[in-house]
Amino acid sequence: IDGLPVTRVEDDAFIKQNQLVEVVIPASVIEIGSTAFHDCENLQVFTVAEENPVYCVKNGLLLDKGEKVLIRCPSGRYGEVTDIPNTVFLISDAAFADCSSLSKIELPVSVLSIGAMAFSNCQSLSEVIVPSGVQTLPDSAFADCIALQRVTLSEGLTNISVAAFRNCTALQEVQLPDTLESIKSNAFENCSSLQRMHLPAAVSDLSANAFSGCISLSEVTVAAENPYYTAIDGVLMTADQATLVYYPPCSSQSDYTIPETVKTIDSYAFQDAMQLQFLTVPETVETIEPYACYDANSLKEV
Repeated sequence: IDGLPVTRVEDDAFIKQNQLVEVVIPASVIEIGSTAFHDCENLQVFTVAEENPVYCVKNGLLLDKGEKVLIRCPSGRYGEVTDIPNTVFLISDAAFADCSSLSKIELPVSVLSIGAMAFSNCQSLSEVIVPSGVQTLPDSAFADCIALQRVTLSEGLTNISVAAFRNCTALQEVQLPDTLESIKSNAFENCSSLQRMHLPAAVSDLSANAFSGCISLSEVTVAAENPYYTAIDGVLMTADQATLVYYPPCSSQSDYTIPETVKTIDSYAFQDAMQLQFLTVPETVETIEPYACYDANSLKEV
């Protein structure tokens, strides 16, 4: 530019440039922002100069020179990605974001870390297996993957972060690994086809609105060995039954009486309770947190 070599491509530099089909990266470019080519829906090809000291292309994917970091898949790529090099240990932020025509992505067992929004808005992606080396699913990792039906979360995963599966409206069931410890806020928000949820023994941190908008969820179960939570008739509570954490919105009950052990009703506990019409709150309840009955539109009497 103006006779000077380009060395950096900033975040969002080419955002929504739908006329782009190919990007040629010269040897002078040594830094590319994670969202530099965000939502370029027709982009199919990256070409990198052989002399570039930082970047390369392998199997159509933009990688670092050592083939350890997957930086970006072209948004316009379609079909399947099954040839990620087994040297890759990091999937960068937004690496596959908006790849709306990809139906399958195979992650090699070498992958140890996944960046935020890495697979967000992959609207044709139907199945994914998260390798055992991944300990955290980051914020919005699979958000808006509206065709995603099956997710395999391998043993070793300890944390599902904020909005990791938000708006995965086709997702029906997720088997959580025994190593899982934490499910953050909005992790499964608006997963409207999700029917069942089982919390393994190690889960100790469950955000109040982790299952917000899961209107088909009819039952929550908890591993008997879990010292932090329990389920009473499909209703999630703390292990001492002093806090009612979550009432499944698709429970068939029209009349529910809160057990007398309960002292606190958590935020969003009865959110979207579709069939619930009559709720009996015992005198033992001391605290009702904000939004406890948010959008429980069938509720007639408390």
